[in-house]
Amino acid sequence: MELDEGKVYFDVDYSEDELKIPNIHTYVFVGKDLHDGDNGDFYFQTSDCYIEHGPFFKVTDSNIKSELEIISMKEDLAEMLYTIESLQNLLKEKALKFSGTFGQIHEQ
Repeated sequence: MELDEGKVYFDVDYSEDELKIPNIHTYVFVGKDLHDGDNGDFYFQTSDCYIEHGPFFKVTDSNIKSELEIISMKEDLAEMLYTIESLQNLLKEKALKFSGTFGQIHEQ
């Protein structure tokens, strides 16, 4: 599996067993196997962290480096990430299946 470095992917999880309400997490892919000893490790940063500091491996300030929001995952978890298109499809499916769950914005 290959991901595009510097591009955005989405992780979705749920807080309830019915899988009605998705919790969406936005990550920027920064690379694979970036450390010695890595074996299929995919590295991401939260979007805020990436926008503010750039790819974590380019940050040289040790004070900042310890505060970076870095996520690593093996390929089996990375395969479950969503692109913008697949996330749109998931949300459309949720809206159809659980129509009474999601609100509307009403103009006044």
